[in-house]
Amino acid sequence: MNEKDMRIARAETILEQLGGGGFRAMCGVKNPVAIDDGIQFQIGRGALNNITHVVVRLDPSDTYNIEFGKIGRQKNEFGGFTPVWRVVEARQGVYADQLPEVFSEVTGYETRMPRVHVGAGRGQASDDTGADPLAATASASKSILFPS
Repeated sequence: MNEKDMRIARAETILEQLGGGGFRAMCGVKNPVAIDDGIQFQIGRGALNNITHVVVRLDPSDTYNIEFGKIGRQKNEFGGFTPVWRVVEARQGVYADQLPEVFSEVTGYETRMPRVHVGAGRGQASDDTGADPLAATASASKSILFPS
């Protein structure tokens, strides 16, 4: 396995430890880039402290160092602006199983899809009518999807 493949595998492992596909969907992960010792990516709008970017690096002690930041701009000598990386918060020594918790605490985003339980359970009524709520939903959606 060459160096590029190792970087990609390391980055994919970090994303899986954060929550995998559910994490990507819940947090609006965009532009993930495998870096030498980890991964960097953008997250969707609305995070606490206007955080827009996250950098996760694997430490030699087998823990992670995480930087939460945003891209600002600074006026340059030509009258324009130059992008500037601003660290909002940094955490060192984070274990793999703590990654989702730390990410949620700092950004305010949930990292996993919530489990939803509808009604009192399949085949059991959840209201006073005694009807199965899932059966009513299924027949209503069938008539919308497949009109007769």
